Amino acid sequence: MRSLRLVLRNLRKSPGFAIYTILSLALGIGANTALFSIFDEIILKPLPVVEPDRLVVFHSKGVNSGNISSDNYETSFSYPLYLDLVERLSTGAGAPFESIFARAGGSVSVAGVGEPDVAWAESVTGNFFDGLGLKAAIGRLLNQNDDLKEGANPVVVVSYGYWKEHFGGRADVVGQKLLIDNHPIEIIGVAPEGFDGMITGREPKLYYPLHLKTVLSTGFDDLTNRRSAWIDIFGRLRPGAAISHAEAQAAPMYRSILEDELRQMKGPSDRMKREFTVKKLDFIPAGQGINVLRKRYETQLAFLLGMVGLILLIACANVANLFTVRAIGRRKEMAVRVSMGATRSAIVGHLLVESLVLSVLGGVVATVLGYWMEAGLTYFVSSVQPGLHWHALVFNFALALVTALLFGLVPALQASNPELATTLKDEGGAVSATTAQGRLRQALALAQLALALTLLTAAGLFARSLGNLQNVDLGFSTDHILTFELSPSLIGYTPERAQALFRDVQKHLEALPGVQRAATVLDLPLAGSNTVSNISIEGYKAAPDEELDTHMNAVSPGYFEAMGIRKIAGRTFEERDGDKAPKVAIVTQSFSRKWLKGASPVGMHFGMGAGQGTKIDIEIVGMVADQKTDDLRTDPYEYIYRPLAQAAQSRTSATFVVRSTGDENALGTAVRQVVRELDANLPVRGLKSMAARKAQTMGDDRLISILTAAFGVLATILAALGLYAVLAFTVAQRTKEIGIRMALGATESSVTKLVLTGMLRVMIGGVIIGLIGAFAIGRWAESLLYGLKGFDPLVIVSAVALLTIVAFAAATLPARRAARTDPVTALRQ
Repeated sequence: MRSLRLVLRNLRKSPGFAIYTILSLALGIGANTALFSIFDEIILKPLPVVEPDRLVVFHSKGVNSGNISSDNYETSFSYPLYLDLVERLSTGAGAPFESIFARAGGSVSVAGVGEPDVAWAESVTGNFFDGLGLKAAIGRLLNQNDDLKEGANPVVVVSYGYWKEHFGGRADVVGQKLLIDNHPIEIIGVAPEGFDGMITGREPKLYYPLHLKTVLSTGFDDLTNRRSAWIDIFGRLRPGAAISHAEAQAAPMYRSILEDELRQMKGPSDRMKREFTVKKLDFIPAGQGINVLRKRYETQLAFLLGMVGLILLIACANVANLFTVRAIGRRKEMAVRVSMGATRSAIVGHLLVESLVLSVLGGVVATVLGYWMEAGLTYFVSSVQPGLHWHALVFNFALALVTALLFGLVPALQASNPELATTLKDEGGAVSATTAQGRLRQALALAQLALALTLLTAAGLFARSLGNLQNVDLGFSTDHILTFELSPSLIGYTPERAQALFRDVQKHLEALPGVQRAATVLDLPLAGSNTVSNISIEGYKAAPDEELDTHMNAVSPGYFEAMGIRKIAGRTFEERDGDKAPKVAIVTQSFSRKWLKGASPVGMHFGMGAGQGTKIDIEIVGMVADQKTDDLRTDPYEYIYRPLAQAAQSRTSATFVVRSTGDENALGTAVRQVVRELDANLPVRGLKSMAARKAQTMGDDRLISILTAAFGVLATILAALGLYAVLAFTVAQRTKEIGIRMALGATESSVTKLVLTGMLRVMIGGVIIGLIGAFAIGRWAESLLYGLKGFDPLVIVSAVALLTIVAFAAATLPARRAARTDPVTALRQ
């Protein structure tokens, strides 16, 4: 406590030193804390359920028969297969699972509270919440009795967030009814706070019984279809059961089920016969559920954590330099202490208390900065809830303690061992330092410059990568195009009524002022949806086991014109291409290159499906330019376009594209009005411009580019301040020498050159080491870049030039101060 009081008194005498040290550490610790908080939320945080370490998700990789529908990257299974697994793996003595449950996600329309809207909902088995060990916040959760037969118990559980947002947290929410997909469904309870489903980032608003899906989804009959995989299966292992033992126990049973399914297939291919029954059933730990955010952000977050770690090292080097200079200024004080009997350990302890106080204060300020930074980061990673959790706060203050040792230990050891006779006889008050201390200061400044160059290189690489993405040729226009989606099936429309509605909407849109063209498409580019189908091409002989999987889409006449897609050959769709007309299609250049060796496809024919019975009855009437459909990085797929009237009569959702010359906000209002006039209960989904969709697909790249640029600038500023501190102290230390030089005839320019030469030596060393770091960080970041390699000469040269300019700017003031030294004043010392 005596040391603490003395430290606080000394810091009050040096407020500038204390404030600069605290802010430097706060920036480094705060940035690390903010990123660790996001990292913890996405990568480390378990589900808020009972014993999440006992949860697994079922996974089976290999060939599939039938249709697959999924909202994530894990394996989907059929409902009949789920029932088989429940019976054989969770019942009876020795069964490895305590419970097995399933879920599937999808959008539903919701009315009855506010404006009609579309919400993400999950259909779950009756034992879903019991299997997770969850209790309701209000009312009750779903149970087995709610999910016994098709259409039974029209009930729903709302999420905690949905309850707060739409019902104001009122307790009387239980018993109220929502109109879900035009069906009145009773609310029976509220899910517990903090539980946002089994897929990170999805955050379902509603949970309803799996068997209710036959009522809510028009034409849905997949509860008995073994060839339709659409649910994710989870299991809770029995206490003490190991995953490896469960897999070994499940293997023969799973093979038996697959053999039964193979026997029920009609005409399976040789590949299906060979590979289907040898698939393994794996159980993957699911303590975090299905973590799609981890798959998306893990590499970027690890890279950014490495960068903020370098920022902290620069801050520590900077503060260590200041402590070294401060320790030299206090050498006489330390000499007096030693001469009066103070031990070296006591002095080191006192100086470490000082560094610890500054680190803790820096950690306190870092908590505030970290909260603000983390809130800013969640703007880009919108699926993460803002707020520093206790893991992050513990990490924050652990980091503060580590930094105290990083920047305080070496200066403390040096200051605790003064040369008593020399120091006590130094009555002139001149600042002096040993050669070792000077080398330490230069080494720290050199390290800061090297790390700053490394971070500036990373910032330049990601800035160029972002520029490449912004300038990539999409194959279509993004200017003055508004898009939105309608899903009339959610409110009970039949396919026939839906198609009629789509035609009416398109006709009304084209009549709006300023609208040049309106069209309909099933899978909009950059919207994250794709359809793939197998085809047979006239005259093309497939190799053994070769499948001609091709991306498919269906569009209305005018789509290519509305999207600005360039026609290469033939024609585009016209009104004459109706459901009674000859079947036609339009393909892309990639289709021609892959399947036709670049030959013109116009006039050729293909058929949907594979095998000897496939009808080759679709004529290719045109070819258009390639387009980016998934994202900006993925190369264009080979695409086939079919007329909506011929290929999508059974589809009950569609996306509209509207090209206009007017204001997009005004057009958006007009679009909502058009839909409201045609059906007031039909929600408009995803109303946004194509430019906004392009910007959204670049969100991750923009985030990492902005952050690396910010880190690079911060590192450069800290390095410049560290270099300035070293040079300023060196000039003060050499005041006598400079005075003598000037008294003997040295000019101001020669003195300036003397100081700048010292800076240049440090700068050259920093650049040499920094180039090694730049090469390393470029190799690390290469998988995240687009259109350039990790070691880009233009970026390296620019980073070195910028750092050199900043270094010379930092050296200018000490150099000018040295050049203006008064020889008489200097010699009088």
